[in-house]
Amino acid sequence: MRRLILFPLLVFGFICAAPKAAVADTPEEFAARYLDSMQRTGMKDLASFIHPDELRKLADLIIEVADIAKSEPVPFLKAGETPELLRKLPPAELAGRFFAWIGEVAPQLTQMLRTAEVRTIGHVKDGDIVYVVAKLSFKMEGQPIDATDVLPLRLDGDSYKALLKAEMTGVLNAMKKAAASKAKK
Repeated sequence: MRRLILFPLLVFGFICAAPKAAVADTPEEFAARYLDSMQRTGMKDLASFIHPDELRKLADLIIEVADIAKSEPVPFLKAGETPELLRKLPPAELAGRFFAWIGEVAPQLTQMLRTAEVRTIGHVKDGDIVYVVAKLSFKMEGQPIDATDVLPLRLDGDSYKALLKAEMTGVLNAMKKAAASKAKK
């Protein structure tokens, strides 16, 4: 009888002491894959690297822009798409359209990324966010430029995913503000 009581306790102890599932990539490995994808495909596949919570935030901002714009066209949305229809689409699809549009309106950004030499330097952890520091070397209008960039990441299960940077949400917030000022007229 004593063994019957001890066995479940022993099993429970092993389960509690078992190591957690390993993270698929280190932050630097994820950042290297993220930047490599941007170099190969531009902004096209960026949504697959973004944290799901961030994709939802981005989709919500896109829907807000469409809602405020009403009948005004939003450059990365299809004609006639209503906010109600957009709410039914997966956030990754809306984000993918937005990122593809950024690549179209800023081809110099895509070209710069394709020719950049990228080196991840390391990372710093702050709570549940990991900041990966990378050095980018590229040419702009024939002039060599060295830049440092920081990519914020958060775990999604056992994989790191990128968080949105202010530059991305800033574009949508500016569009929202412009649509609101047009709607008032």
